[in-house]
Amino acid sequence: MATSDTDILSLSDRILSEQLSLISQQIKSILVIVLVISSLTTFTLWAIVPHKILLTWLVLVNFPSVLRLILFYVQRKHDINLTLLSIINIFLAAFSGTAWGAVGFFFPMYGDATTLLFITVVLFGVTSGSVPGLSSFVPCYFAFAIPVMSGLAFRYFSVNDEMNISAGIFCIIFLFINLAFSLVIQKSLLLSIRLRFENSDLVKNLRLEKDKAIAASHAKSTFLAAASHDLRQPLHAMGFFIESLKKNQPNEKQSQLLQKIERTSDNLRGQLNALLDISKIDAGIITPFVSPLALGEIFNKLKNEFTPLAQEKNITINILSVSWIIESDPHMIDRILNNLMSNAIRYTDNGGKILLGCRKKNGALKIEVHDTGIGIPNHLMNEIFTEYYQINNPERNQNKGLGLGLSIVKGMCDLLHHKINVTSTVGKGTCFQITVPLSNRFPILAEKQDHKFDLDSQTGNIILIDDETDTLDAMSHLIGKWGHTVLPFEAEQDVLKFLNENEFMPDIIITDFRLREMRTGAQAIDAINNHYKKCIPAIIITGDTAKDRMLQARESGHILLHKPIMPASLRTVINSTLQKNLN
Repeated sequence: MATSDTDILSLSDRILSEQLSLISQQIKSILVIVLVISSLTTFTLWAIVPHKILLTWLVLVNFPSVLRLILFYVQRKHDINLTLLSIINIFLAAFSGTAWGAVGFFFPMYGDATTLLFITVVLFGVTSGSVPGLSSFVPCYFAFAIPVMSGLAFRYFSVNDEMNISAGIFCIIFLFINLAFSLVIQKSLLLSIRLRFENSDLVKNLRLEKDKAIAASHAKSTFLAAASHDLRQPLHAMGFFIESLKKNQPNEKQSQLLQKIERTSDNLRGQLNALLDISKIDAGIITPFVSPLALGEIFNKLKNEFTPLAQEKNITINILSVSWIIESDPHMIDRILNNLMSNAIRYTDNGGKILLGCRKKNGALKIEVHDTGIGIPNHLMNEIFTEYYQINNPERNQNKGLGLGLSIVKGMCDLLHHKINVTSTVGKGTCFQITVPLSNRFPILAEKQDHKFDLDSQTGNIILIDDETDTLDAMSHLIGKWGHTVLPFEAEQDVLKFLNENEFMPDIIITDFRLREMRTGAQAIDAINNHYKKCIPAIIITGDTAKDRMLQARESGHILLHKPIMPASLRTVINSTLQKNLN
């Protein structure tokens, strides 16, 4: 049967097709064996049996094998109904068995006891030798073996003496033994074929489900990347508009309203940044910068940040004083512990307790965050590290975040090769444990890690490109208030047209990554640099979280910032870039 047809057959039909296929696959070897044995038999009986009868028998006994060979090639080009194919195979087996049975019944009449003994040996060999070849489909073997041994048995029974009758009975017994053996072989073979097909179907279904899951995951990632980009654009502009409004000295009522707007904006910014972190981890574009760090400084920073939050919920927070030096990435370990502390406060009820400490074990340091919160059931221990999963938040309360905190923790721990363990008892609390390597080097001091620049330092000329009008207006307005000369453009060709008609030397190029006409910020920077025949410092700001776009932006080699960026952060980057140019 053709492959396309066997794919849509029922399991029983597929098994039958395979049984018949196994017979067809042996047809060439069967043809040779039958030809050799029948030729030797003809040669042996040539002096005993009339030549015409012997040659007729030789043709008849090989005729089914030739037909099987023809059928084999027909099957390869044409589909044949399984029922018809079964009947044809049974008929050919019966035809062949009858031709061999004729040897046992008719040919001994022309010879003596020696001739009968030779024929008996030949037919016993043919009967037992065909068991492996035809037992894949038992009806074929039965149709072949019964006529073969029946003709010989009848010949023995026709000689009316005890010896020949006993020999005839032995022929029948031998026949039944071979029939039983054939049934055993077919049963074993059917089980093997069934298991193979069931396993094949299982693998095929698993592959389909895997493809569906991959497609769903890709669709989700594409949707989130698109949604994240589209949300980051207005939020990015909103941050700059809010900053501009704050500089207009609003009255007390307006100031309170502005604070609420800013708080809402910050909440959304935090959620989008969590999406960005997950996207960065998935894209593999985060490269850890491992260095010796003073854990005490990290703990002090966490204490200053989370003590007020704990006090709001009447939670007792205890962050131990430590003096260990560890090997880790300063920003990633800070984010890991920040997320764990945030989780501890979020899931610990009023009046609860939180402890942040560490202990040395087996040459490494185990940083532990204990809380007396709601706890995690054992069956959810692995689920908590899944993206967007949250315990006790079916209503998706935005104040509880997006459920990405522990996913980010797990992803960053994997990048840093920091082992993470969690133990928990429902109703009593949870302990997260991060194992980090100890360091024998001097730590990088905190003040050397933070690069601070004078906000009132050198001003400069800036080319600003963004195809979003609101974003362009908000950024150009605020950057202009910082004392810089800003030329805003919505497209690359607008910049080049202006530069060809006017003399203007920019100190910095700030551009969105995704521009009009399928151009990128990196391409726009290259075009401007080609115009000036020099490399101008550039900053790319992107709202993309898709893996390929983030990799493209990073590989451009320019300063890369992600929307929505805080105005103060952008101001710091601009000033630091200008100061580097002066130096």
